[in-house]
Amino acid sequence: MARVSYKEEKLLRKHKLSFLFNDLEQDVLDNYCKKYNINNKSKFMREAIVKAILKQLDKDYPSLFPEFEEQNQPVYEQGTLAF
Repeated sequence: MARVSYKEEKLLRKHKLSFLFNDLEQDVLDNYCKKYNINNKSKFMREAIVKAILKQLDKDYPSLFPEFEEQNQPVYEQGTLAF
């Protein structure tokens, strides 16, 4: 099977990251994925991590009008990030 060529080199994933779960964490993840029909765990975890980062960066960003920012918080939903 041939590799798909990327239009932009920036989008090519070339940095590998791995981590370990204990038995309880793995069971929770498996049950969650089964309940919500998540077939691609890598995509799910990648989106969850980036979502948490973007949410924190939005929270930390300085604002000229704090009352406006409180009313208009951005919403990040699963599947809306381009990964």
